[in-house]
Amino acid sequence: MAAPTSFPLARFLYEMTTGTLPFRGDTTAAIFNAILNKQPASLIQVNPNVPLELERIVRTCLEKDRDVRYQSAADLRADLKRLKRDTSSARVSSATPSAEVQSAPRPWLAWTTIIAILLLLTLALVRWFAAPPLPRVLGSRQITHDGLPKAGLVTDGARVYFTENSAGHYVLSQVSAAGGDTSEIPTPFSNCMVSDISSNGSHLLVATLAGTHYELPLWAQPIPTGSPRRIGDLMSAGAATWSPDGESVLFSKPAALYIAKSDGSNVRLLATVTGTPQYARFSPDGRRIRFTNYEADTSKSVIWEVGSNGSNLRSLWPGGCGRWSTDGRYYFFVFLSPGGIDIYAVSETYSFFHKTTHQPIQLTTGPLIFYLMAPSKDGKTLFVAAAQPRTEIVRYDGKIREFVPYLPGISATDLAFSPDGEWIAYVTIPEGNLWRSRVDGSERLQLSYAPAKALLPIWSPDGKRIAYQTYEFGKPWRALLISRDGAAPEYLLPEGQGGVDFNWSTDGSQIIFSTGPNFKPAAILAVDLKTKQITTVPGSGGIFSPRRSPDGRYLAGISRDSSTLMLCEFQSQKWSSWLKEPGNISYPTWSRNGEYLFFENFLSDHLTARRVKLGSTRSEELYPLEGFQRYDGGPSGSWSGLTPDDSRLYVRDLSAQEIYALDVDLP
Repeated sequence: MAAPTSFPLARFLYEMTTGTLPFRGDTTAAIFNAILNKQPASLIQVNPNVPLELERIVRTCLEKDRDVRYQSAADLRADLKRLKRDTSSARVSSATPSAEVQSAPRPWLAWTTIIAILLLLTLALVRWFAAPPLPRVLGSRQITHDGLPKAGLVTDGARVYFTENSAGHYVLSQVSAAGGDTSEIPTPFSNCMVSDISSNGSHLLVATLAGTHYELPLWAQPIPTGSPRRIGDLMSAGAATWSPDGESVLFSKPAALYIAKSDGSNVRLLATVTGTPQYARFSPDGRRIRFTNYEADTSKSVIWEVGSNGSNLRSLWPGGCGRWSTDGRYYFFVFLSPGGIDIYAVSETYSFFHKTTHQPIQLTTGPLIFYLMAPSKDGKTLFVAAAQPRTEIVRYDGKIREFVPYLPGISATDLAFSPDGEWIAYVTIPEGNLWRSRVDGSERLQLSYAPAKALLPIWSPDGKRIAYQTYEFGKPWRALLISRDGAAPEYLLPEGQGGVDFNWSTDGSQIIFSTGPNFKPAAILAVDLKTKQITTVPGSGGIFSPRRSPDGRYLAGISRDSSTLMLCEFQSQKWSSWLKEPGNISYPTWSRNGEYLFFENFLSDHLTARRVKLGSTRSEELYPLEGFQRYDGGPSGSWSGLTPDDSRLYVRDLSAQEIYALDVDLP
């Protein structure tokens, strides 16, 4: 194949030596026809002083037969260098008769200069048109070895700081950049998440967690130890970072980015978007900010950019969790593709001397899920968090007070039993596919397929259909109905809308569901399956996670902050506060006889399984959950449920989640 530089270079050589274009015409079509079907006039005919060797070089470049013209830029460069050498030594000949050459001043000095310039231009063009050097991973090493879920990766160069989910508590942890044992950073918080590290490495920017609050208090936590300082009254919804000079702090609320002084004062609006800004970072020079705009109703994540003064707001690429390299030459981000979740790099540099690409370049590839990164200070290493999700459904055995496997060998969550107790439905991890089988695991049948992922299935009263939610990156959530035998699913809600926490009415004619705490506004709705008409349950504003009692008399729900259990009596349509918990309420489930409501608290000081009796306003502890590593890697969070005999079910996290150091070449 001809070198990509030969034809444009030949046109340049021809024009420079003759003062005219090789292919001419009055119209673009005529010029294109000349390029395809005509040969240009000989260089020697136009300029008799052209060296014969230069005539041959240009002819070879312009040759239409690909087998005859130059096969590589290296061959062209070699011929030009040889021509320059011969011209400098006056060994090159031209088409002019020798007598005339002897009687006229020798042109070799001028031609030497011209050919030298042409050679330099050739080298520049070869460099420009050559494939640009790409960032790549040279090697990797594992630097943590505890397997715990990790989030919020930052580094000061010597150490890597992150959040770990340790037996239900989100704690700050650290490890040497060279690898070794992981150690916890002491804080007064039961649960907190790291967002950033100060430029001098003295403080971590952390947010404390409580229930399902999505705007979290921000603190400056000294490292290696010390008392945290509250940053004014700032609350963040997912994006929190310091400016490079440490003078400002950026934070987000739903649909908006704000900036304030580092002490939390002088808050001002920076930009507004349609989703919730997350993972914000300043560029190293402090002039730009990039963040992930997350839209909950479509699971869509897009990286946006805005000037640090609020100007030039624009979207860039699909992806999330982005970070700049320390020198600002590259931007790294996470992207979800059909092949998995991986880390990509984009060059931020422009060069006059060689061609550059500004398309995302994939750095990692499965089977691990690469979901976080933190560039090292020297630009030679990229610290990444990677996971290989796997779970185990377990049952709490009250007699031996231990968790025992319930469906051995199946990595799954969101288990649901048919009303007769003969069938189960569940969602596999990590695929997110919906399956059904007999309770003993026989007669398994896959009901849903990638790329859509399923969650929270529930059986119809007759045991013939299953309602479930499905989500897919970049697309709206959908509520679906599918038969137990696997026929094509149909939309549960009009126009393919989404919902969560489905509850069938006792006669199967209606489904009650929630818009969920992630959707605005949170409320409980009901759909008539015959007419597809949707109505709002009166008084349910700000309530989610509906649970219909087995006899159909009551409807329980949770307040938006997960602290209060609410109860509605269907006949009166009146809501009342049933139970107020000092902790948080998770996955309420009615007992089979409707006498009790089981639940767990989470993100609290003391994790326990609890129940409350209908008519009582106080809950009782059943057993502690401290030390039990629950899976919370999916959209359904830390799921729990009941067997037909009211045994509690949980999902144990067997995933491997570690931090790796990738040695990278960033040309």
